[in-house]
Amino acid sequence: MANKVNKKSKEKNEIVISIPIKKGEPLGVTPNEQLIIVQIQSGTKSEENLHIGDQIIALNGIKLKNQNHLKYLLSLASPIANITVIRDDKKSKNMESNLSIPLDRRCNITRRDGYKYELITINLIKDKKLGLRIRHFQNRVLVSSVEPLSICSAHLKTGDHICDIDGLRVTDKNVCKKLLTSLLKTNKKVSLVIERPDTPETIQWANKVLEAPELQQPSVKMSEDVVKIAMRERSRLKSYGPPEKSLLRRDNYLIDKTVTFEENIYEYKITSDYDGKKLRSVRKE
Repeated sequence: MANKVNKKSKEKNEIVISIPIKKGEPLGVTPNEQLIIVQIQSGTKSEENLHIGDQIIALNGIKLKNQNHLKYLLSLASPIANITVIRDDKKSKNMESNLSIPLDRRCNITRRDGYKYELITINLIKDKKLGLRIRHFQNRVLVSSVEPLSICSAHLKTGDHICDIDGLRVTDKNVCKKLLTSLLKTNKKVSLVIERPDTPETIQWANKVLEAPELQQPSVKMSEDVVKIAMRERSRLKSYGPPEKSLLRRDNYLIDKTVTFEENIYEYKITSDYDGKKLRSVRKE
């Protein structure tokens, strides 16, 4: 039996999705406390029917209270689960892009309403310009323009905020330029976490900032040597692997050595190496 969308209400954007399910069969989704789906297991029936960002509000006509309630009703749902969700395609797309950002790089993001966050990879293309102009504003590196048909034209837009480059947070345009060029030259590719305006208000704010004269200097700026040190340290940490096991045999007697203290007291007299008569006096100054 094919999965089928039964009903859609434009007013509330509610969708009822029917999924055949056997007793004890997992649905294959992970909802958060608000019953918003944050993960979908690949290969399950939910993969083709439910979206990340869908909020599950009812199952087989029964309104849900919490995650435990959903789990309980799913155990009774066989042979079919009629799942009512509130779907927002824009929200789903943003959530999917946010989840693609690694955990260790999400700390470089200060999430704000009206923006979406993406992880992009820029590959070096021979005989093609980078085509990127940037500026800084309030400790943010903003894309001021992108040349058409350049390397960056397929990935970046005017108004984008570059949050980090290969995991290194950037707040100064000069540091950003050097990181981009050096990493592209070395690795032939570079990854960026960007913050992109996604509402008329945030887009208008970005345009207003880019039109203003660039007078403000960043309050946090790394010098060239600090940038180089940070890049070397990051490369060094990435190169770490599991500790190698020694091939040498370790004798037990070396491991079990202990320190002991004796209570007996011994006295030894230490005399001078020279006879007192042969010593010469020196003049005091």
